Amino acid sequence: CGTLDGTLGCYGYNRMEATFQDASVGDEFEEPGGTIDIPLIHTAQTAALDLEEDEWGIGYFRARANLETITPEEAVRIIMLGDVFLESAFDDTAPEPMQKLFFETGGPSDCQDAPNMVVIQGPDNKPVTLEVNEVPIRIGSTIALGLGNFSSGQAMFITVIAGEVRLYPDSPQEVVLLAGQTSFARLSPNTPRPGVTPENSDALLLATPEVTPEATPEPTAEAEGDSGAGKSATTPLPPSAGTFVLNKVTGEPLTRPDGTFIVRRVPLTSFSEPRFLEENAPGFLGTAYYSTVYNLPDVLLNYPLIADGEVVTCTLQPDTSNRTLPGHVGAGYNRTVLAQIETADVTFEATNIEFVEDELWFEVTTESGTVVWVDQKYFTNVSDAECQAFIENMQAPRETCFLEARVAQVSGHQEPGFNNVVLTLLFADEVYIPEARAYVNGKPWFEIEAASGAIVWADGRFFEDLTACETDAIPVKGEFTEVPTFIRTPVPTPPPAAAGQQPPASGEQPPASSGQPPASGEQPPATGSTDTTSSAPAAVTAEAPPAPTLDPWGVVGDDDYEYGVYQPDATVSPP
Repeated sequence: CGTLDGTLGCYGYNRMEATFQDASVGDEFEEPGGTIDIPLIHTAQTAALDLEEDEWGIGYFRARANLETITPEEAVRIIMLGDVFLESAFDDTAPEPMQKLFFETGGPSDCQDAPNMVVIQGPDNKPVTLEVNEVPIRIGSTIALGLGNFSSGQAMFITVIAGEVRLYPDSPQEVVLLAGQTSFARLSPNTPRPGVTPENSDALLLATPEVTPEATPEPTAEAEGDSGAGKSATTPLPPSAGTFVLNKVTGEPLTRPDGTFIVRRVPLTSFSEPRFLEENAPGFLGTAYYSTVYNLPDVLLNYPLIADGEVVTCTLQPDTSNRTLPGHVGAGYNRTVLAQIETADVTFEATNIEFVEDELWFEVTTESGTVVWVDQKYFTNVSDAECQAFIENMQAPRETCFLEARVAQVSGHQEPGFNNVVLTLLFADEVYIPEARAYVNGKPWFEIEAASGAIVWADGRFFEDLTACETDAIPVKGEFTEVPTFIRTPVPTPPPAAAGQQPPASGEQPPASSGQPPASGEQPPATGSTDTTSSAPAAVTAEAPPAPTLDPWGVVGDDDYEYGVYQPDATVSPP
């Protein structure tokens, strides 16, 4: 499939099945290697991994979407891996094939190296606009899409492999995801919606939201026992939700391999706040889930993908029309020129990059070992694939960790140590990414950016598990010994006196119990009552506030993710 040009679809590997816009298509798309013009394709299904049958379905498409032109090197690449269903539902709002898509996958694969997912890559530095399951998406990157299982239902996830993506771009609901981040939203059921039939499905696909078959309120996270997005949402679902996907030639509803009907599915909740992938997290929340994406052949891509930790080099060729080039001590023309370097018969190894007023600068090592910064304009091969991969890798997020406060508020200091000025407060409903760490009297402090934008230091003891944050990935800025400026000794508060009784004077001891029975007319304390004259009141413990929920699904773990109690909805008989 790597030799294709134009807007074509390719049958990549066993097993793949497709339906078409009309009956003119013959048998040219029934074997691996078969190709077909994308405008003719209506749906495609690829098979899950089956080692006994030698199957792991792969489909490959080169689409135009909103691009003015496409070239052999640049197109919208769509790759189906494993158990995936994909529909090209172009209409007046998305007139290009494969610009409006509906998809679902079989959920997590039993084999991590053979996932069920869709990979979409746009040309480098050219935003691509798509609509996926009724979600507007602007891609300036490579993304992976799929489904994960939660105890409350299936979720559609969108993960950025490289670059960035914007969900609901240019709207109040816009969500921006960067490389290494994922976001997810619960999907509508995988069965037909009440009131939908094969006869009205195509009309509903093109209908406006006012013409829904039944005004079905959006289920709320609260109703599912979760907290977060969607608590007050009652907006009817898009008309396409739960509609049948019909074979364009026969008019019959399409089915999954198990015989159940395929229906169009849309998000029921808003997408979660972006969260970075973690090395040991389960399923699509973990970095290992996407290892296969980095192994895709470069010939199928607009630009190569570089996994975190993979060594990427860039050998820069100087423009020899300049006899020398200036090497600065730092990035930018306002930095001192360290040396004028001859350009003849010299190459430079790039070791870092920095943008200064949108101008790219390289940190390079010369053949003599001198390290300097040079403006990109002095080199001729910056646009080569090798150097573009280096630039992309240098912009990818470095290994990091996340801090979550375990108390309501944490003081953020100007420098490490409690005897330094407090600049702001940090709150338990925020997640913080430390830039550096220091040790004060042997205890870790972290330099972090507060929600206000202030850079502050906070005592690590006020945060949850620090294991991931005390690694070489977080640089150490020093070790300090703090001298307390004052010591406050707490003064115990005496118990309150009983009614009518005067508290003892300073230094006076309270009377000892006589052990005599009460005087005539005096009643003993009732059974179960509290004798305030003989004991202090019981200590009252304040109830701890509930832990903050950082995304609509709450904490995702083995109990409610991927191994949860969720079961697909019961099958529905044909209407």
